Formats: sequence, C-alpha cells, structure tokens
Amino acid sequence: MLKKRLAVIIPLTALTLASCSTENALESHLSSADQSSHQSLNLRSIYGDEWVEFAIVCPYAPKDTVEAELQLEDTPVPRFGFDETQSILVLKSTSSNTEWISFKRTHIVDLCPVLSDYDISFRPTDSTLDFVFNLKNNVWEPTN
Repeated sequence: MLKKRLAVIIPLTALTLASCSTENALESHLSSADQSSHQSLNLRSIYGDEWVEFAIVCPYAPKDTVEAELQLEDTPVPRFGFDETQSILVLKSTSSNTEWISFKRTHIVDLCPVLSDYDISFRPTDSTLDFVFNLKNNVWEPTN
C-alpha cells in the first residue's frame, strides 16, 4: 500500500519541484505584454537554445496517452491526467532531457483555453506561437 502511495506522490512532487525550480519565463514575458494586442513569440527565445521541442499537456490527458504520444516513460502525469486547474508545458532538449512546467490556468497564461482533444505532440521551439488576451478570463491564450 505504501509503495502505491509513493508511486503517486513522488512523480507529483517531482513535477512541483521542477515547476518551482524553473522560472516561468513565459508567464513573466506575457505578464508585461500589452494586453490590447496579440503577442507572437517562440519558446526558444523565451526559454533558451537548450530546448528544441515543446509539447502542451492539457487537463484530463491520460498518462498512457501522453507517454505514447510524446514517446516518454515515467512522466509525472497522473493516471487520468491533470485536473482542470493546470496545463503543462513540456520542453525537450537536444539530449532528450525534459522539463515539465506547470501553469495555473487562471493565472496569466492558459495553454488550454478549450477543454477538448488537443494535439499532444512535440513541435519545434522556434515555431511561432500567437497569444491573445482573454478579458473575460483575464489570461493570455494561444490561438494556434
């Protein structure tokens, strides 16, 4: 029983620690942006050249689906996915290291503004992402 509890607690703790140890540069960048215009950016310019690919994991994406789509093992994703309060940005380096950054969906950036089937796949960090500010929800949301 203790092993089962630890199997759940340890990955969640690792995700929390990774989130706290990494400055959330995307939130910092968008929090100072002009809310009346859209923002185009690429994550490589925000997080650095070490990170060559990124993926977004939205609420309720099951662990087995995320691992299969991203071709990763032992991810910090709960069995039935994260709850509706958070979205996750996964950064992948040239050496295949990953960084999991958690976003509170009601604070500055909501990476998953519509809960639906979202493409869980790695994309180049130098591709352009467009964000608009949703006045109703008071958060930045990607449009692509």
